[in-house]
Amino acid sequence: MRTPVGYIQEKSACPSPGRVIAILGLSLLFLATSVCLFDSGAAAADFSFPKGFLGRAAADYIDAFNSGEDSLVAEFHTANFTETSFEIKSLNSRLYQYQSLHKMLGELEPYETVKKNKSKLVIRARSEKLGSWFEVGFEIDKSVPEKLSHHYIRPASKPKVQKATMSD
Repeated sequence: MRTPVGYIQEKSACPSPGRVIAILGLSLLFLATSVCLFDSGAAAADFSFPKGFLGRAAADYIDAFNSGEDSLVAEFHTANFTETSFEIKSLNSRLYQYQSLHKMLGELEPYETVKKNKSKLVIRARSEKLGSWFEVGFEIDKSVPEKLSHHYIRPASKPKVQKATMSD
């Protein structure tokens, strides 16, 4: 009679050495993968947004995003985006996307400015829930001063040089 899978017979109460090694190996592999994917470096407490419209818009967006409130995100979009941008993507569509992102990422912790010029700002931020890094980008509509044409959140690599924290 064949022994069912997962059933331990009395005469072999201990798993075989091969099985123990396999379980330990898989456990170590899982632990190593988790450590590689989760970056324990804290977001910079001393980060400050750049001056000007793009910096203010980025700061306001992060505040609205982190609030978890649809009404604040809607207020941000209606105050900062061009009418043309709503023809491309409706406010309801933007709010639906925000809800999904916020549920997945939690709060975003700004870390550093990646790129800034007259029409574009990109910051690197860390997801509070995932511990991974994201770029949050904003672009001005060149035909309408101080209005955004679009913004995005996309996965990013971790910073090459991480700033020292109090625990370092």
